[in-house]
Amino acid sequence: MARKPSGSPHYGNGLKAGDSATVRSDNAIALYDDAIVPSDSTIGLSDNAIARSERTIANADTKNVFTVNRLMFSRIRLSILGLLSVLSTMLSLVAASGPDNACGTRCAAAADWPMWRCDAHRSGASAAELPARLSLAWSLALPALQPAWPDQAKMQLDSVYEPIVLGQRLFVGSSYDDSLTAYDTRSGRELWRFHANGPIRFAPVAWGERVCVASDDGYLYCLKAADGTLVWKFRGGPSDRRILGNERLISTWPARGAPVFADGIVYFAAGIWPFMGVFLHAVDGATGRAVWTNDGDGSMYIKQPHNADSFAGVAPQGPLVAIGNRLLVPGGRSVPACYDRTTGAFQYYQLAENGKKGGGSFVAAGEPLLFNGNAAFDLTTEKYLGTVGSLFAFADGRLYDAGGDDLRVRDLASSKMEAVETIDRKGLKSTTVKWTLRELAEIDIPPLTALIKSGSR
Repeated sequence: MARKPSGSPHYGNGLKAGDSATVRSDNAIALYDDAIVPSDSTIGLSDNAIARSERTIANADTKNVFTVNRLMFSRIRLSILGLLSVLSTMLSLVAASGPDNACGTRCAAAADWPMWRCDAHRSGASAAELPARLSLAWSLALPALQPAWPDQAKMQLDSVYEPIVLGQRLFVGSSYDDSLTAYDTRSGRELWRFHANGPIRFAPVAWGERVCVASDDGYLYCLKAADGTLVWKFRGGPSDRRILGNERLISTWPARGAPVFADGIVYFAAGIWPFMGVFLHAVDGATGRAVWTNDGDGSMYIKQPHNADSFAGVAPQGPLVAIGNRLLVPGGRSVPACYDRTTGAFQYYQLAENGKKGGGSFVAAGEPLLFNGNAAFDLTTEKYLGTVGSLFAFADGRLYDAGGDDLRVRDLASSKMEAVETIDRKGLKSTTVKWTLRELAEIDIPPLTALIKSGSR
C-alpha cells in the first residue's frame, strides 16, 4: 500500500551531512599507456556496429580487473560502454565524447554512463559516438567479489563490479569493503572513498553533482560527486535492527532494490523477505525527503506458481527500472513487480503465470516490452511472449540481441501475437499463436561476453 509521508516520517531518519561519513584516498593504481586496441574488436552490422570486449584473464590471485581505454579528443567527456560478464573476471570500460542531451529517464548526457546500463530503462545504449581508434590508458586491480546468493545462477549481478561515469569521475561500489570509490577517468587516480556500514552490492546512480548508492546496511546514501561528502541518507526499513547475512552484520531490511533516478526522484527498495516487510520508496534527490512510500505489499494474498493461494510478494534484489509511469522492481529469482511511479500503487506481479519463465536480478524495459531472464514480456500486462538473446541492447525502436552464434536487429514496434500454421511429422496441420518481432538484419558472430550500442555502432 502506497502512502505519502506524514509530518513524522516513519522512514528516512532525517540524517544529514556529517553523520558517520568516511572518506579516504589510497591512489594505488597501475597506469598503462599506448596499448592499442585491435581494430577487429568491433563487429559491423550495416550502419550499426556492436562493440565487443576483448577478455583478459586475471592472475591466479583471482582479482577482478577492469581496463579503461583512453580516447584522443579535446573536450574529454567520458562514457562507460563496457558491460560486465559473470563468466569473465574482465571488465572493459570505453570512453567517448558527445554533446549533452538531458531528457527524463534517458542518459543525462550522451557522453555519460550515469547508472547501470546507462539509463533508467537499462537499455545498454548511449548516443555517444566511439572513435575508430582506442588506446589503453590505465588499469586497476580490485579484489574478487562474493555474490549474496552464490548458488543462484539468476542472481549474480553482484559478483562483479558495476561502475558508472559522470563527467570526469568514475564511481565503483564494492561489497568487499563496503565502499563507493571515485576515480579520475583520465588517469585512474583515486579521488575519494566513502564507506557504508554494510556491503554495497549494486551500481550507484549519478546526476548533477551528486551520486546515490544503496547498501546492505539498509540505507540509501547521497554524496557529493566532487569529494564524497555525505549530503543525506535515507533508511529503507522501519528500524536499524541488525542480523547476520553472508557472514556480515547487515540490516534486517537490506537495501538491495538498487536505485534508479528519473525526473529528480531516486527510487529504491529495502527488505528481501516479504513476510518481514518490503519497503519501496520514492525520495526527492535534492532534499532526501520521501515523496511516497509503499510498505504494505510485502505479503499480498496471491496465487503461487503451484496454483495455490498464499501470502507472498516481490523480494527486491537488483537495479530498479523506470519507464513512463511504471516502476519495475526485480524479484530475485522471480519476474519483476510493477508499481505506479507517481503514486507507488501496486499494478501487477504475475508470479503464478510466470513461475518458470524469466526471473533474475537483470530487468530492462523498452516500449512495448519488458525483458527479464532471457525472456520478453508485455510491458502492460507482464504476459510472457517469448525468448530473447542473453545479451542485448535497445535504442531508437530497435532491439539488438545476441544468442549463440548470431546477432539480430529487430523492430520493437512490430511486436505482436499472430496465428501461425505448422505441420507436424505426420503431415497434420495445426494453428498456434506465436509472438513475432520483425527482423531487420542478422549476422554470424563469434562468442560474446558483452554487448552495447554506442552512437551508430
